Amino acid sequence: MGRHGRRRGRFAAADPRAHLGQILGRGALALERANCRWQSLSRRYGRRFYERLVQEEVELADIKAGDRVLHVGCGAFPFTTLALAERGFVVVGIDRDQQAVAAAAEVVSRKGLDGQVEIRHGTGESFDCADFDAVWVSLHVSPRDEVIHNCLSTLRPHGKLVLRNVAGPLKLLYNATPPAAGASQTYVRTARSQARSNLVTMVAEKLPSTDKQRVVLSGLAAGCRGTIAATGNGHPLLEPLGIRPGRQICLRCIQKLGGSVVADLDGRRVAIDRQLAEQIVVNPVFGD
Repeated sequence: MGRHGRRRGRFAAADPRAHLGQILGRGALALERANCRWQSLSRRYGRRFYERLVQEEVELADIKAGDRVLHVGCGAFPFTTLALAERGFVVVGIDRDQQAVAAAAEVVSRKGLDGQVEIRHGTGESFDCADFDAVWVSLHVSPRDEVIHNCLSTLRPHGKLVLRNVAGPLKLLYNATPPAAGASQTYVRTARSQARSNLVTMVAEKLPSTDKQRVVLSGLAAGCRGTIAATGNGHPLLEPLGIRPGRQICLRCIQKLGGSVVADLDGRRVAIDRQLAEQIVVNPVFGD
């Protein structure tokens, strides 16, 4: 879990969700420290909250054992970092909190993973990601937009950014930032987690500069428009709505608590089921 930006002024953020996010982040830090003290707690907590989640993310990102992975915001007990290492990846975990870095390095050493995992002091908004095949960004990492922009800017072509976004009531507490908002050259896939129903995994693949950006409809920023490139498996409900390749579409909003995706299509407004919207691939139009 990320530790970025937690020591700001008490009410510095205009958005109350940012303040609540800082409170939750401090609670997560306290929980991680407890896991560092009690190994039996860490084993149960890791199995309960991270093993299946990370496996889902690895499958969605389609990365292979031996790939180099960066984990931004590894925290004092680097659950995600360890889960990635156990699946055969070479992992570097970074955190801006020096105490968290020291604690995480001790955990890695205790588990005998020094040759496969490296813990460093660093920040996601400035770390060079060029040497990595994939980058994981923890939920509590901030400043979120800057971290996403830096990771996608410095990743090599076809590198993957794995981003955890919230779903359901947690959207009232966290800003869910689509990777498409920070990059013009990505292909975004998204899937609701089966392991943790309050999370949605988004994987942004950086494309070569000669390729067009592709993003699922629900990954667009509000007000952005684009051309429909594909509709997944061609669900029978999409054709009657006029949703087919080549049509222009503009995302208006995504309703809260897992609600519909609202978009404009040829002068009329349509509401699309969230899961269906995650199958609609769009080539965004920039500069309007």
